[in-house]
Amino acid sequence: MRKLPTLAFLGAALLCSGMAFGQKSQSPPATPQLPPGVTEGPASLSPGSGQVKVELPKGLLFLDAKASADFYTSSKQPVPLHTLGIIVDPESEVHWYADISYQAFGHVNDDGANEILKDSANLLTQMQEATRAEYAKMPAGSQTPPQIVGWYKPPTYDPGTHTLTTEALLQEAGEKDQTVNFTTFILGRYGGAAYTIVGTRHDAALIEKKQKLLATCMRFAPGQDYASWQPSDGTSDMTLTGLITGGAVVATAAKTGLLAKLGSYLVALLLAMKKAFIAILAGGAAFIRWIRSKLTGKPTAPTTPDPPTPPAA
Repeated sequence: MRKLPTLAFLGAALLCSGMAFGQKSQSPPATPQLPPGVTEGPASLSPGSGQVKVELPKGLLFLDAKASADFYTSSKQPVPLHTLGIIVDPESEVHWYADISYQAFGHVNDDGANEILKDSANLLTQMQEATRAEYAKMPAGSQTPPQIVGWYKPPTYDPGTHTLTTEALLQEAGEKDQTVNFTTFILGRYGGAAYTIVGTRHDAALIEKKQKLLATCMRFAPGQDYASWQPSDGTSDMTLTGLITGGAVVATAAKTGLLAKLGSYLVALLLAMKKAFIAILAGGAAFIRWIRSKLTGKPTAPTTPDPPTPPAA
């Protein structure tokens, strides 16, 4: 069982830092300071070279490529080659994060996509084999990677939006809970943009809603979308099957290790945003429940109201 930071220590640290909360002050309140490379929504972003546009909703945070790399490294995870950034929700009671990426592999012909996806069992086998081959390239002594054990739901392709979606189940050694990787790949003129939302299988139904939310937040810059393709651009050797079984989707398939580190990171972000004081004002017991929910990703148990006082005889 993973040990959590001492809740009493965290509470004391927060209370000490906020001792002057109820005192009068001559100076105006400090503006919340987020770490470098972290943007709070709502915000319009053009990460990387600008092929992809992200409309970050209110309440979500975007970590740019450097901040994301720092987080991966501090969590002892390999830094993906094509990551543009990470989206997190600091106030969500369940742990999830979305890795945003772009790869310029060329224009993928999507003819016959739905026919290709009919044999999801064969696609899963190919994906497992390709992933094992990628793991074999990892340096000796690397952390044991998770194994792809099945589909949460079979892959789908929407020809109207040129969007490929896979929902892979992964199992880490020594862990009871499985992890779900919801990967959505949006094909464009010169390559593909992807976002992979990672969370536990237990929270999959809630996280699936985040997948639909992010689908409305990402788009290609003008002239970069699928419909802008010209015959003179040429086409890619990459296929939809290749994306699933041995290409970009496989490259994002093993990002489960960050979930274990996400809770303490979100607490730190909330402290930077001064939002932890809301929990302090709610009272000691409520504050402890709030911190525990952030660290574990498990919702706080609802408080049972006291029974009404019977009328006097």
